[in-house]
Amino acid sequence: MFCPNCGCEIEEGTAFCPQCGQGVEGASASQPVASTPVADSKAAGSFEPAAESTPTISSAPEPASASKPDPKTHRRRNIIIAIAVALAVVAVGAGGALWWKTDSDAKAAFESSHSMHAVIIPVSAPGFDSADTRVPVQVTGTDLDGSAVDLQSYIGADGSGLELQQGDYVITVEASPLTDDGTVYAVPATSIQITLGSDLESGQALQVDESAAIKMDVVPALDVTEAQINAAADYAGKDAEGGKDAATLETYKQAAVSKRDDAIAQEQAVEAAAAAQAAAEQEAAARKAALHVETSAYSFDLPDYWYGKVRVSTSGTTTQVFMNDYAADPLFSVSVVPASYPNNAGDIGGGRIGAVDAGSQRIEMWQRNWLYLAWEAKFNPTTSEHLPSQSIIEEGIDLSTGGAKTYADITKDTSSCMGSTDYYQAVVLPTIVAR
Repeated sequence: MFCPNCGCEIEEGTAFCPQCGQGVEGASASQPVASTPVADSKAAGSFEPAAESTPTISSAPEPASASKPDPKTHRRRNIIIAIAVALAVVAVGAGGALWWKTDSDAKAAFESSHSMHAVIIPVSAPGFDSADTRVPVQVTGTDLDGSAVDLQSYIGADGSGLELQQGDYVITVEASPLTDDGTVYAVPATSIQITLGSDLESGQALQVDESAAIKMDVVPALDVTEAQINAAADYAGKDAEGGKDAATLETYKQAAVSKRDDAIAQEQAVEAAAAAQAAAEQEAAARKAALHVETSAYSFDLPDYWYGKVRVSTSGTTTQVFMNDYAADPLFSVSVVPASYPNNAGDIGGGRIGAVDAGSQRIEMWQRNWLYLAWEAKFNPTTSEHLPSQSIIEEGIDLSTGGAKTYADITKDTSSCMGSTDYYQAVVLPTIVAR
């Protein structure tokens, strides 16, 4: 029997054509005959009634049919075709899978090599912590593709903040961070060189070794410049991710300014104190020099209380000390006499204060009794006209007692005339040194 659809010979009882898949149940055992259409002999648009048809019966015998194909051969061909189609489908599928896997691997490798990596750089700076602004850095170098990199970034107290692709880079600190206590750091003179290699997995962080840490020393507050403070403030203001608002940054900046100004004020105070001390020492040295008396036979020192109030006159080995405003009588005198010279004590108007032995000589000190002159001027009018003025006597009393007694004290109590040599003996006589 034959398929009514494609004409393929099929075995009896087959439900579907093995060639085209057409259902063949009830198909004819003979080959189908193709019908031939009859062409209309009239022109289009004409109409004639059709002539009556008369059936014709042919008496000629049917022509012999062609030889039938071998069913086994037909089946082998169909199987081969099916196998070929299956192999083609498998090949196409395998090729597509291989292409997809290769493309996916390449894409994954590209994404891994071009992923961003957190770069953790330790920061070594005394007192620097998360409360402060981040350290501004400039990053230059070349990435994995050979493209130049030049960008600004910031690094926090924990070393985080910088992200880079694989490549070679140089990290340079641009300025000091701003701190809450006003500390300013010196910008390191050296840069840090880092390499992000292909050994890093996608997104893996790079921890920079402590030996390559950013190291910043504290600038002494006295040495901090306006330019350093302004640079720190400018960079901090550009750090959008730094977490510090404008008010906080201004507070930090003013802390730096105040710390610097306080240091300057303190230094100026120290310098002023040192200058005052130097001036005092210089004045003391000048006073000491002015109050020191030196001769070829002896030396001695005048009381500091007398500085600027007396003048010294030396002739040979005799020295006289006068009040500045009175040259007629000295306050006291020092002279050299032979050791055999009598020890004359003088009188109430003036006498010997004391003496220093100097071998074959003796250094003697004599005084004018200004206390007695005050008493005499007050209670002996007959001689007062020959005495110095009261103001001179008052000054003589003041100097010869080191300010311990006054003119009023003497005129009130005659016993106050006594002890006129006490001050000299306590302050001047012990300083006499024989040469």
